[in-house]
Parts: sequence; C-alpha cells; structure tokens
Amino acid sequence: MFDGLDFDWEYPGGGGLESNKVRPEDGENYALLLEAVRERLDELEAETGREYEISVASPAGSDKIVNFNLEGLAPYVDFFNLMAYDFHGGWENITGHQAPMYDTIGGDYDIVTAVNLYKEAGIDPGKIVLGAPAYTRAWAGVQDSDGDGGWQEVTNQLAPGSFERGVYDYKDVVQKVLDPNSDWKIYWDDDAQAAYVFSESEGIYSTFETPTSIALKSQWAQSEGLGGIMFWDLSGDVSQGPESLTNAAFRSWYGGETVEQISATSALQVDVVVGGNGLMDSFVDYVYEPPIALPGEDDPVFDSPEQPGDDALAGFDIGEVFTINWSWGSEQVLDFDPQADKLDFGWIGGDAFTLSEQDGSVVIEIASNQQSYVLQDVSAADLSMQNIQALDVSAAEQWSAFLG
Repeated sequence: MFDGLDFDWEYPGGGGLESNKVRPEDGENYALLLEAVRERLDELEAETGREYEISVASPAGSDKIVNFNLEGLAPYVDFFNLMAYDFHGGWENITGHQAPMYDTIGGDYDIVTAVNLYKEAGIDPGKIVLGAPAYTRAWAGVQDSDGDGGWQEVTNQLAPGSFERGVYDYKDVVQKVLDPNSDWKIYWDDDAQAAYVFSESEGIYSTFETPTSIALKSQWAQSEGLGGIMFWDLSGDVSQGPESLTNAAFRSWYGGETVEQISATSALQVDVVVGGNGLMDSFVDYVYEPPIALPGEDDPVFDSPEQPGDDALAGFDIGEVFTINWSWGSEQVLDFDPQADKLDFGWIGGDAFTLSEQDGSVVIEIASNQQSYVLQDVSAADLSMQNIQALDVSAAEQWSAFLG
C-alpha cells in the first residue's frame, strides 16, 4: 500500500508551535535522520524488489527555508511537498492573501520567492511539488474602505469558519458564493495573483482558490519544471465536478487543458479584478504538453491514452468519488460503478456505521444519524478495497472484514 515515508517537521530551527523544542543543530539533525532512513529503505528495496521514496512537507516562508537545510536534505528526498499557503492568516490583525504568487506588501512571503529559494539551494525543480490550499483564512468585522473587497483592512475578529474560527473548507465557501441570495463576491488581485471573497453584509473577508486560480498556478508550475501540485487537504475540496480544485489540477497536468478551458466550465467567475491588467488571465506564456502515460498505468482502472493532446484522457476513467457525510435522516441511493468509483469516508470511524447486503445492494447505515447510503444493484462481491477511501483505520478494517 505504501511506497515510502513522508516527514512533516514544522519547523527545524523554529517558526512552528511555541511548545516545540528548537535547537541550532535542527537542520543538520534532520539530514542525519533522513540519511539513516534512506539507508534502511535501500536495504528494504534489496529485500523486496520495490522502490521506496522519501518526501517531506517543506516550508514556503523565506524565514523558515533558511533554517531548513535544503542542501543537506536534497540527497535523501524524492519530493519536497512545498506548503505554499498560510503566508497570512487569522494570527494577524490585518486581512491578507494566504497563497499569493507574488508578495506586494513586503516580506518575501509568496510562492515565486519560495520556489526561487529552493532552486538557488540547488534543488531540482522536478522534486518540488507545489502545494495549494483547499481551505481558507477568514476574518470578520471587515470594512471595505477603498473598494477592493476588504483586502488589507484592520480587524481583530475571525470569521465563524467551518470547524474552527478563521478557517473555512473551500467547499463551504463555494456554497456561499454560488448561493443566488448571498452577497459573497469573488475578487482577484491581479498584482499578487491571488483570489479572495468578501461579503459586505456579513463583514467577512476570506482567502479563496478557484479552478481558474489553480489552473493558473498549474500552468506556472509546469513552466518552471516543477514535479506536480498537491493539496491540503482533500476533505475540504468539492469532491467532483468542475468546481473541484483537484479536478482542475488533473485536467491541467494530465489533460493538457488551458487556463481558459478549465475556467470556462466553472461557475466560480471573478466579480471584481483589482490591479494588473484588469483580467484574470494567464501570466506565463507557456504551452504544456501532458505526459502520454499516466501514473499507475499498470492498474486496469488507469489505462494510459494512446494519443496526447485533446485525447489525453481517452480510456482513462477516474470515476466518481462519493463522499460519506453526516446528513441527518437522509437515505441516498447511489449509482455506483464498482469498476471506477470510490466511497470517501474521510475521518468517519468504523464504529459509526454498519455494512450489509439487502436485496442485491450494499447498504451503509449510520444509525445514530438515522441515515443510510444504498449502492444500488451492487453486491459485496462486486467491490474491493480499491473502492474505499478512509482516513480512520477502523473504517478501513470494517470494510476489509465485510468484503472478506
């Protein structure tokens, strides 16, 4: 199931939680740790014949990068998952951009600066995976004093958020923006290359990504020769369709679709453009040629296309991902394809649901919520663990036992 190890130290040399232990030799010790792990993985490769990789969650703030010992880590790391977000947030009393391409207020807190620092440290661009947020940073009590949607306004209040104050899941803000009765508008800072939303009636300013902004970042990352794009975290994304951020990235990287093509299918269109040329358009002159072969091409679900370009997705059925959510008293009948579709249980534990076969269909019941999901005309024999996504081990174990 696993092909290596991922390390997340936030951060060697400081800049993380105040309770963290910080030592001057943190960066050196990090390299020594990865060197030792790499040696053991090499031994394991010799035993199993498999390849094992090391990836690290790596900082994007220039003040943290300087202590990260990139040069020391490079020989042992296959991918640096660049956490290119949280440049600004509710710990500050002024609204800002969470993940801007360019810093327009000073401090070198931006994506372009971060990637350049990695390159200057000798990191192969192909080892850098650009991170993007599927969540937001949001403030309340915000006034729009100069017509730019509340950007750089002083406030000491945090927005209610989805699960914690000051943080919304992307999917929740999408609902607010697309609600015809709301006044949540999308703004685009063309100088910083960053999107955000503002509700005048609620006084809320929130950072935001859209399929278009992800397509723009993808195009830039491709022009820089980066290794890919990743998201934190998938539970905050719209699970499928044109508003899904991961879907936009996939279409860009493996479909070869342009920014304009991806944007045209999205309902999340900018209401107000601030600065720049007054448009939300491509800022790099680069045409991307997608790979002919796709990851996991040996998997029958991942059939690599015969032709690149417009037919790059031919024969590649990624199916649908059905997210199991708490929805009191609902019964949902799913048109589920066992050959391609997946059920995403997120952090729902195995003790929260039961599994059974009834009248030729698999039934998922969440008794405490008087809720059920029915996989119409799908039997347990039709399913495998390839159809199941679960972050809680107990949920995966329950499915494994059910499927035998």
